[in-house]
Amino acid sequence: MNSNELFLLLTLLHIVIWIMIYRMGKKGTDCFDSFYLVSGLYILIFVCAPYIWIQRGQTSYQGVEVMEYLPVATLVFNISYLMYAIASVDNKKVYIAQKKIGFDYENVKFLEFVESDYIKNYIKRYAWIVFGVSMILALCYYRMTGRGLRFMLTLGQGGEMGTRNSGYGLYFLMQFIRSAIPGIILIIGYQKKKRWLVYLCAYIICAVCMTTGSRNLAICVGLAIVVYQYKSKGKRPSLFLIFVAVLTLYLFVGFIGTYRPVIKSGEKIDLSAMSTSSLFSAFMYNVEIFFPFYTLVGYLKKGMIKLHWGLGVVFVVIQFIPRIIWNSKPSMLGLTAFEAMYGDSMGGAAYPNMGEFFYEFGMVGIIVGMWLFGYFMRQLIQKTQNIDNRLDIVTYAIAYGYMMQFVCRGHFASWVLDFVFMFGPIILLKKILRYKYLASIKYEEKEILLKRKEI
Repeated sequence: MNSNELFLLLTLLHIVIWIMIYRMGKKGTDCFDSFYLVSGLYILIFVCAPYIWIQRGQTSYQGVEVMEYLPVATLVFNISYLMYAIASVDNKKVYIAQKKIGFDYENVKFLEFVESDYIKNYIKRYAWIVFGVSMILALCYYRMTGRGLRFMLTLGQGGEMGTRNSGYGLYFLMQFIRSAIPGIILIIGYQKKKRWLVYLCAYIICAVCMTTGSRNLAICVGLAIVVYQYKSKGKRPSLFLIFVAVLTLYLFVGFIGTYRPVIKSGEKIDLSAMSTSSLFSAFMYNVEIFFPFYTLVGYLKKGMIKLHWGLGVVFVVIQFIPRIIWNSKPSMLGLTAFEAMYGDSMGGAAYPNMGEFFYEFGMVGIIVGMWLFGYFMRQLIQKTQNIDNRLDIVTYAIAYGYMMQFVCRGHFASWVLDFVFMFGPIILLKKILRYKYLASIKYEEKEILLKRKEI
C-alpha cells in the first residue's frame, strides 16, 4: 500500500466513523436520510474514483498532474466532511424540539386547516398551474433552440432536431423546467384521481430533462417521487428494492452518460454501441470529479491561481437580468476555476460543492459553507418527522433528489437559480396558506364576537 492509498483508506474510515456516530444518534438507519446519500456520494468521489485512477496508473488529466495533490486535497476534503458531519448530528436541544413538534397546538391547528378539503383542492389547482405554466415556458424556449416536442418525448428516437439557435436571448425561460419539479411532486401528493395522467406528466418532465442534457434534474424528479411516496406514508422500501433502485440509478447514469452527446446533437441512439464497459466508463465520468478539486487545491496552495474572493456570489445578482434586456451581460465575473486551471478546454467539467466554497473564500468558505450545508439539511430532516405535514415532505423529497446536483456540481450561480425555481413555488404556497389560515382565524373571532353581542 502506497501513501496515496493510505490517505484514501483513512478518508474512508473517517466517513464510516461519522456514519456510525450519526446512526447511533438516530437509533437506526433511514434510507431516506440525506446524510447517508451525501456520505455515499463523497465515498464514490473521494475514495473509489481516485483509487481506480491509482489502479490504472493514471496520474494526469489534459497534461496536468493530478495525483501529486492527493494528500493536501484529501486533507481539505476531510475538514469539509468533518464540518458537514458535525452540523448534521443532532444535539440535545434539537432532539427535544423534535419531540415536541407533534404537541404544538398552533402547528396542529394549521395542519388541520391545510388538510381540509377546500385547501387540498386549492393546493391541487396551484400545483397544476405551476406545472403547466412552467412546462409551457420551458418548452417554448427549447422549441426556439430547435428541439421539437416529439423529439424530446421519444428521447431523440422520433422527430428531428431543428436548426439550433441561441434562443433569442430568452435563456431564463429554460430555468422554468426547474419550477415544474415542485409542481409535479405536489400533483403526485394531492391528485388522487387519474393517476395515469400524473405519471404521464412525470415522464414528460424527465424526458425533457434527459434530452436537453439535464440528467441530474431527471434524477431529482425520480428520487423525489420515490421519497415522497414512501415518506408520506411512513413506510420504507425493503433491502431488495433499495438494491434495485441503486442498480437502476447506476444504469440510468451510465446510459445517459453514454448517449448524452448523441441525444443533444439530434441523432438517434444506436443501442448496439452500449456495453458493460461503456456504462461503467460513463458512470465513472460522473464521479471522477475529484481531479479538478485536487488541481484547484494544489494550484491555490502553490499560488499558481488566486482565490475568487466572492465574485461568484456577486454574479448571482447579475444573472437574474435577462439577456434580452442586457445583451452584453458577462457570463462570469473574473475567471471560473476551470478557466484559471485549464483555460477554455474544460467547459463541461465540474467539481464537488466544497470546491466552490474553497475557490471563492478559501478555508473559511470550506468551514462555513459545509457547516451550513449540514445544518440546513438537519433542520429539513427534523421538519419531516411529522408525516401529516405533506408540504414539508414535498420540500424534503425535492431536496433529497437535488443532492446529486448540489454535491457533484459546485457553482453558486446555479445553486441560487435552482433554489429560486425549485423551492420558490413551495415557499410561496406556504406563505399563501399561512395568510389564508390567519385570515380564517380572524373571521372566526369576528363571528364569535357577533354571537356574543347578540346574546
